[in-house]
Amino acid sequence: MLRSKLRLRIIAWSFVPTTIILLTVALVVFYAYQSVTQDLVVGRNEQLTRLSAGQLAAAIEDYSETLNALARNSDFYQGDAMRQIVALQQNANNLAIFDGGVIVLNPLGIVAATDNAHASLMGQNWADRGFFRQIIRRAGVTYSDILPDKIPVIAVAVPILDEQSEFRGTLVGMFSVGATGFSAFYGDIVKLRLGAGGNMYLVDSTGKVIYHTNANHIGSDVQQQPVVRLVLQRQSGSLRTRDFNDDILASYAPVPGTPWGLVNQEEWSSLLASGRDYEQFLLVLLALGVIVPTLVVTFGVKRITDPIDKLIVGAKEIAGGKFGQQISVHTRDELEELVKQFNIMSNELQASYTALKEREERLELVMRGTNDGIWDWNLLTNQIYLSPRWKNMLGYADDDMIGFDDWRDLIHPDDMEHAFAKIQSQDADPFYQMELRLRHKDGSYRCILARGIALRDAQGKPYRVAGSHTDITERKQADEAIRQSEKRFAQVFHASPIPITITALEDGRYIEVNNAWLKLFGYERDEVIGNSSLSLNIWLEPKQRATMIQQLESTGTLRDFEHLAQTKSGEVRDVLVSAEVIELNNERYNLSFVYDITELKQTQQTLERRVAERTHELATLNAIAKVASRSLDLKEILGNTLDNILRVMSMEFGAAYRIIENSGEAHHRLDPIVFRGISEELARFANSLSNQTEFFDNAVNVSVVGIPVVWKVEDAPTEIEIKRALEKEGIQLIASIPLTAKGKLVGVINLGTRAPRTITPEELSLLAAIGQQVGIAVENARLYDQAEQSAAVAERTRLARELHDSVTQSLYSVTLYAEAAAILLESGKHVDAVQHLRELRDTAQEALREMRLLIYELRPLALEKSGFAAALQARLDAVETRGGVKVEFQVEGEERLSLSVQQELYHIAQEALNNTIKHAHAHRVQVHLAFLNDCARLEICDDGAGFDPGKLHRGGLGLAGMKERAQKIGAQLEIKSELGKGTLVRVIMPTQQF
Repeated sequence: MLRSKLRLRIIAWSFVPTTIILLTVALVVFYAYQSVTQDLVVGRNEQLTRLSAGQLAAAIEDYSETLNALARNSDFYQGDAMRQIVALQQNANNLAIFDGGVIVLNPLGIVAATDNAHASLMGQNWADRGFFRQIIRRAGVTYSDILPDKIPVIAVAVPILDEQSEFRGTLVGMFSVGATGFSAFYGDIVKLRLGAGGNMYLVDSTGKVIYHTNANHIGSDVQQQPVVRLVLQRQSGSLRTRDFNDDILASYAPVPGTPWGLVNQEEWSSLLASGRDYEQFLLVLLALGVIVPTLVVTFGVKRITDPIDKLIVGAKEIAGGKFGQQISVHTRDELEELVKQFNIMSNELQASYTALKEREERLELVMRGTNDGIWDWNLLTNQIYLSPRWKNMLGYADDDMIGFDDWRDLIHPDDMEHAFAKIQSQDADPFYQMELRLRHKDGSYRCILARGIALRDAQGKPYRVAGSHTDITERKQADEAIRQSEKRFAQVFHASPIPITITALEDGRYIEVNNAWLKLFGYERDEVIGNSSLSLNIWLEPKQRATMIQQLESTGTLRDFEHLAQTKSGEVRDVLVSAEVIELNNERYNLSFVYDITELKQTQQTLERRVAERTHELATLNAIAKVASRSLDLKEILGNTLDNILRVMSMEFGAAYRIIENSGEAHHRLDPIVFRGISEELARFANSLSNQTEFFDNAVNVSVVGIPVVWKVEDAPTEIEIKRALEKEGIQLIASIPLTAKGKLVGVINLGTRAPRTITPEELSLLAAIGQQVGIAVENARLYDQAEQSAAVAERTRLARELHDSVTQSLYSVTLYAEAAAILLESGKHVDAVQHLRELRDTAQEALREMRLLIYELRPLALEKSGFAAALQARLDAVETRGGVKVEFQVEGEERLSLSVQQELYHIAQEALNNTIKHAHAHRVQVHLAFLNDCARLEICDDGAGFDPGKLHRGGLGLAGMKERAQKIGAQLEIKSELGKGTLVRVIMPTQQF
């Protein structure tokens, strides 16, 4: 010890001042470096947090874009809830990212439409939600705070604006808070790798956590944290604070475009970890500056102190139990003699220790073999020995001193009296065994199995007790865990709302059933246990059980096995069974979960029936629309409509009227078009009602709003004559359907039935749709009639003008030539008279041709009766051939043109032939008409004077009208002509335009 102190003093006097100076310089440099590093770290974290907030805002912008694209759909801004629901269903794939559901709020904040999974929200008032009030104020994308529903959600809301940018409602997409496993919202946050170096969390404007790198904190309220209060004030920056026992740096920034804030927390020590390498580098330099000189001095001092060191080492070895140590020193002084005596003492200790060690090893082997703690208590002196294993069992080290009082205090108070009574008992049997609890060093209690034996004096009183302790805590805990597990299983089993059974896999005997199963099947517990499902007739078809057991044995599990089950009362239920094979006491059992799907199946059938009814109604509406769109015959349209409505509505009679407006009169006139199912007498009476205002008021005026009206005949005013007529016919119920077009009433359809019945709102909706569809067709027919009348007037005006400009002038010229010829003949100038008669003949022939052209410009009857080719042949025979023009007419293929296309092609051909006669003065005309697979082609070629197409004035020769007619039917018109070489007119009509 003295030499060691001397060695240290030598080293200290030489190198301590140098070490202090080096250490001071190193610390100054290190702290300066650390200060700069801290400033850089704070700035970096602030920028990183703001960048992360911007990235998060960009990531969630896609959700609002998805909703905005959908909100611009007319199905949403027109305000029809059913169309909105259908639109949500049609876009279910695009909206699947919103795991919390999608809803539509009307302008008042009421839930008007939802997806299928959230139909329970229909009709709820969300007007008080913060995001709805915000979207009302600024009509833009809005992000909500956590909404306190059954399952907390956050919402992305966009306004629904119509074409005039008027607010029509709100489209809301929701994400479940905390659903990180399957949420697109949380998935996008995770993709940003936010909080990779610490804790990053996202809070709403109320301080609740939307996202946290530790999912256990999601949904918690952190508003009181200083950094959260700052970020909710839309500030950004950094704050150094403490979290529990850790010094942290919290960076914060608001998320642009949202009311949320982003906070990033990192341990201050981890941020400064980069400086540790520099610190270690300085320490290495300092160590080198101190250690190297120290080694040099130490080597010199070592040669002086080595003998003493060897003696000290040898003494320590002996003190540690390593006897027999021998030291060799050649100093030729007192130290050498001291070492010699030391060697003698070491040999003697070695011999004594060897004998003692053998006895201790035998005892140690016994103690280790049992792995128990050994204790020995002298009741007379209260001295106690506790083995290292005994101490270790209670968390103490081998060298911890535990006296009698300490040992007694370790015994649980409830076990102390029993334990000491057992040990000090004067029973004849010296052996004892008991369980007690001893307190562990950490404060918990361990279960101990104590076994021992007592030494007794002549009076049988124990004076020394020894024994062993075995730690049975884990076994006791395992037994308790098994007991608690069985208890929890029993509680869950019987409290479960799902019917559950445990049956023997071999014969189906019921081992256990829960209350839900007993309630479903109507049995008492003692009626079931011990009996099989077959003996209770649970299976309506026993073969199905054999099939289920076969599948269960092959796979060990079964899901959704459907079968018919019979209750105690005989009621048949449709159930789904999911089962697992389990082992209890080395025997195999069937654990089955039974789901009653009877009501679900019935609901499914009801839905299928309703879908079939709606499909039938839509088919009817489609059939009516098809007839209305392909025909302009009002009687055909209304007759077909009436037949379809009567069939769908299962009603016996109907009448369809057209509204004829009478200017200057208070009431318009009802024009009956078709009747169905009524007697001739009632039909005649209905025809006479066209001017009766009472019937008009009841059957028409009440329907102006566009909604069908249903009225009972018996409720009509008694003075209405139609009431008596309908009662005579036996009709009890009338439904009046308004036919409207552009908000104007154009007709009425009345339906009647002799049997009392109720017309549902769905049927009224269908009738209203039919009324609107057919009303448009009625209005189109009326407009078509007006157009035909206008065309007839225009045609008569044109013919009058043509007669005046051509035929009348020619006839007047004939008159003049005839008078002139008569005068010449009277005067004897026969040669001049013959010349005038020739002029008269030519003028008369020209007038005749003009008359024929005017007659055939009208639509010939042959066009409707025989078709286009026959009409064209009739025209050529009546005009060109009789006018002295040589005609070649060729037809190729089978004609299959519609009447409207035939009419337009005929007018084009007619105009081309008129030009041939009037302007070209042709002697020969070739007409080729071909009906091919891909088109119909008409070619008209003449050998007339021709013309220069480039110098032709606009609209000349009727070419403009020919082009308009060709464009109208989607045909191509081609005209080729050259002066003195005739003209070619070609019309090509594609097949798809037929």
